[in-house]
Amino acid sequence: MNTKPETKAKDYVAVAERAILHLEAEGAKPTVAEIIRLTGGSRREMAPAIREAQDRLEEKRKRLMAVPEMPVDLAALADDIWTRAYELCSKDFETLQNATLAECARQIARVKDTEALLACAEVDAESWQKRAETAEFHASEMKARVSMLEVAIEVAEARLSERDNLLARFLGRKTEQEVAKQ
Repeated sequence: MNTKPETKAKDYVAVAERAILHLEAEGAKPTVAEIIRLTGGSRREMAPAIREAQDRLEEKRKRLMAVPEMPVDLAALADDIWTRAYELCSKDFETLQNATLAECARQIARVKDTEALLACAEVDAESWQKRAETAEFHASEMKARVSMLEVAIEVAEARLSERDNLLARFLGRKTEQEVAKQ
């Protein structure tokens, strides 16, 4: 129970009061020297606080002695009032607790449902992603084929045009190119 230098005067009173009660509980007389020994404070700081603490404790003791014993009927009535109040509060608390537990269960079920929907959506998204990737792959394949076919058509048209020219020369006709030049 050492006091610190920054301890305020009212703190010294509380420290002194605790020391007095401690000494009394041990059956020792709470002298100034014993209290200072317990608290570690200086005589200058603690002496006024000890007097105030002793005065406060004495005042509390006088008040307790001045209060008469509660009549038995009144004590029984107070016990009944306390019991009924406790029962009413317990019922209200139980009702609120049950409602809260039910709401928690509903919210947990909602979260689980949402998690299940989210898992399904993720699976669907992955499936659609794979489908999209496959479609993109097939589309790029088709574009490549179309490009190859366009080249093949151009080659075939060029060859056909050459054959038409050869045939026309062979037959003595003018080719389309010759007609176009004239």
